[in-house]
Amino acid sequence: MVEEITVPDDKPVSGFEEYEPLPDEPYYAKTIKGGESWIAIQPYCPVCSKTLSYDRNSNMVRTKWSIDKKDYVFDLRYNIDEETGDKYVVCNKCRYDFRTPVEDARQKYGSGSKKKPVKKKSRFEADQLLSTNIEFIKNGTFADGFFLMSVDEFKRVITKSYETKGGITPIISYGGTKYTITIPQMMTFYKEIEQENEVLVGIPRIYWKQTAL
Repeated sequence: MVEEITVPDDKPVSGFEEYEPLPDEPYYAKTIKGGESWIAIQPYCPVCSKTLSYDRNSNMVRTKWSIDKKDYVFDLRYNIDEETGDKYVVCNKCRYDFRTPVEDARQKYGSGSKKKPVKKKSRFEADQLLSTNIEFIKNGTFADGFFLMSVDEFKRVITKSYETKGGITPIISYGGTKYTITIPQMMTFYKEIEQENEVLVGIPRIYWKQTAL
């Protein structure tokens, strides 16, 4: 005798038993020397996901050797282009428009808009403008080609940037000289560095510019 059952559309069945499906993971683990690296199998934001690191040997930014689950940002949504009606993808975290080249977007803090032509300001005018939004990095140090700060201080500056929609200018003071960097560069090129049993955040000196502010 054959027994028939009705399978609900939204439930998986094993034999005659229904069960709750496990959520699909957006990545899988790849075994590498010294551990494992997580490889994304779903779209993620290439701008604010922390999948890159600075390679001191080649003086280049490369994909991390080992990527952790928490390095990915999968918080994406669809928007509708008002002119064409086409769908496009936007990151909810950094506002990156996926129609924009990634390298350009990293310098625009997630903005998908095209650059507008602007009148070039003098160094004095530019410093005056930046000085209205200065955010000094507390207790910054320098070692082995990196400007260093505590993890909490790094998080504080990035959080304030989000709260002000990127409208701050981070500045670190070292040896009587001040240096500035953009928020996108801080987010893209930072690296965790252990120093005297303390984990610090380091950003290569090459991304900082001397300032008179």
